[in-house]
Amino acid sequence: MTEVAVSIIVPVYKAEKYLKKCLDTLVHQTATNYEVLLIDDGSPDNSGKICDSYADKYPRVRVFHQVNQGVAKARELGIKKAQGKYIVWVDADDSADSRLVEDVLKAVNRSHADLVLYGVQYQYQGVVTKEQIPQEEEISAMRRKSVTGQYSTLWRFASLRDFWVGEQVPEEMERSAEDGYMSIRLFIKARHVETIPKVLYYHIGDNPNSIRHTCDGKYYMGNFSIWYYRLRICEENYKDLMNHCASRALSGAVKAYSISLVNHDLPENFIEKLVKAIRDLRRYPIKGRWRDKFLGWCILHNMDIFCVFYARHKISKMKK
Repeated sequence: MTEVAVSIIVPVYKAEKYLKKCLDTLVHQTATNYEVLLIDDGSPDNSGKICDSYADKYPRVRVFHQVNQGVAKARELGIKKAQGKYIVWVDADDSADSRLVEDVLKAVNRSHADLVLYGVQYQYQGVVTKEQIPQEEEISAMRRKSVTGQYSTLWRFASLRDFWVGEQVPEEMERSAEDGYMSIRLFIKARHVETIPKVLYYHIGDNPNSIRHTCDGKYYMGNFSIWYYRLRICEENYKDLMNHCASRALSGAVKAYSISLVNHDLPENFIEKLVKAIRDLRRYPIKGRWRDKFLGWCILHNMDIFCVFYARHKISKMKK
């Protein structure tokens, strides 16, 4: 195989229904100087066997199996094993255009970019719901968008592998906020970003095993943590966004705390962080969010019964 320029890394967990379609788009790229790394995160279905079958058939595919540790740890392993100068992330239930790697390398060769943004098409039950095409703009505007969450999914862009060296996602963000955290970190490091104004990635929103369809304390702990992290950044750089971030952080905090009362799925140090943050967030003039403010007041005054009622209602609603 020729020298590897791009490593496509695919974290795999409970994706057997979608995995073959995904991998077919990756092994049939128009470029040749790339590899595909499949990180089986202890998937209990047939995903691991499917990964092995593709590795047996296609020399550019490598598979690594690990005990289930979550997507953050799967990505860490992928980075350690990657040989390419650039990293492309693909979710196991999504797919890529056949020219993804080729077009990324063309963009890199034009400008030696640190990051390459490309268009994404969103689908649900076979219906295209929207498309996002990146616009050419100043890096400062892109950094701002990464903080607001507009650029907060890793499969929207390719990045230098070196940018990942030394990075570690905070424990409280590993469940559901790794993308948002690492997107910010990568955009902060980037000095030049190239854009490809066409769709090269297809995101499928059907998978019931996706993190988006969960309702537990760990999920909302991540949601709170990423918005609290964004708030700290905004205090230094984007003061006009502070109240928005504070509002979202409060919402995530009361949900994480309340649901943990029912599910008992957060360690004590996480609970302490939530209570401390809820107390801190009172200094921001958050508009609206009356339910969140009320639940926050209940948390600070040890009136957990109202939080339990709210959590049971939300969990029941999510299960329907």
